[in-house]
Amino acid sequence: MNPDSVLEQLRDIHSPSAISSWPPAIGWWILAIVCFVVVIFVLYQIIYRYKKNAWRRSAIKELNHLKSIYSEQANTTTLSELNALLKRCIASARKNSDYLSLTSKAWTECLKFPSTYTIDQGSDHLSNGKSKTLTKMPPPLLEENEINLLSQGQYQLDCAQLNELSFKRIEKWIKKLR
Repeated sequence: MNPDSVLEQLRDIHSPSAISSWPPAIGWWILAIVCFVVVIFVLYQIIYRYKKNAWRRSAIKELNHLKSIYSEQANTTTLSELNALLKRCIASARKNSDYLSLTSKAWTECLKFPSTYTIDQGSDHLSNGKSKTLTKMPPPLLEENEINLLSQGQYQLDCAQLNELSFKRIEKWIKKLR
């Protein structure tokens, strides 16, 4: 045998064809579907929360409008509108229109502790929801004089005035309302 003839019979080394990236393996399909579902869920939650807090954005916009009116000329009409705004806020947050009819001591207590006071469905009075164990009440978001002014100021001829800090606390009250 001639070594040259044997070498002539050899062929070049063939590398295998490249592995195709399509179609992907089943794991990639599952990962893509899971990612798609997670993205849809997150978008749904964002839209849901945005719609759920529409009343809050509207209330803050109206509060800023009332603040500009009140800063030009403080009067009892603006206080009355501000009081009505806060009642609408808590009624919207709790989805209960009974809060709109609160007056006097019940409304004052509701302004002090909006997160812990609820209206009993079976009666017309305000319940603080306290259990038999002593619980620490959170500090009120509004000061006592602001609460009195908001709940009873519109009925007085001459009353104290709200300042810029008071409006910031009222805005915080609206934002923390649940």
